[in-house]
Amino acid sequence: MSITYTKNDEVMTIDDFFNEEIIDWCVWYFHQFDEKRFNNIKYIQETHWSLPFNRRFGQYIKERVERFMPEARIHSIYIGNDVRPGGIHTDGWLYEGEKDLSYKTILVPLRFNIPSSTVIFNEKFSQGVTLNNVTGLGTNGINTMQQISVLDSSQPFDSSMHQQYLRHLDITGLSGLTVHSVQPWKPGRAMSWFRDRWHGPAYFEGNNIERYHLTMMTHRNER
Repeated sequence: MSITYTKNDEVMTIDDFFNEEIIDWCVWYFHQFDEKRFNNIKYIQETHWSLPFNRRFGQYIKERVERFMPEARIHSIYIGNDVRPGGIHTDGWLYEGEKDLSYKTILVPLRFNIPSSTVIFNEKFSQGVTLNNVTGLGTNGINTMQQISVLDSSQPFDSSMHQQYLRHLDITGLSGLTVHSVQPWKPGRAMSWFRDRWHGPAYFEGNNIERYHLTMMTHRNER
């Protein structure tokens, strides 16, 4: 398992985090329940990773995380299937008791039939928030996050980056953001960053879109 740090900082990728067998299993598992939520952007299926019936999957995940991030403790895991590109947000704390625990996001692409990337920004915001309203998405894709306004209207977003990666969003609402990196998706290769970092999917389009991914939220391990 190879770990690469982007620009020598805390954003990193982990090659072969999932093998083909676990990728296939995750996609299969996604379709086994009728409890999926749909937020007009993607379908979301909880993995129930900590329950006894899914102990094998939970143990596999914990072992993989401990190999490269021993200071992390898994908080939640879900499998998503995007049907349209979503908005820019952070995965920061959602309730008061989580403020000092919020640690890192781990995103693992599974199966997808269109070119896909994740845009990661330099800026941070400690709480879990989104720019959906000011970028034209309204409440689409929103479950529990708070909506906030433009970060810095005096700093327009790079127009070439917008056209290439984020043209599904109103560029005015992206003011104040600068791109750290654009991470292309590869099945099974994990991406990780601190939960307070702004990020979002690059633009994609097509018919009969399949864009499966697994997302983990972690807390800082206090052991």
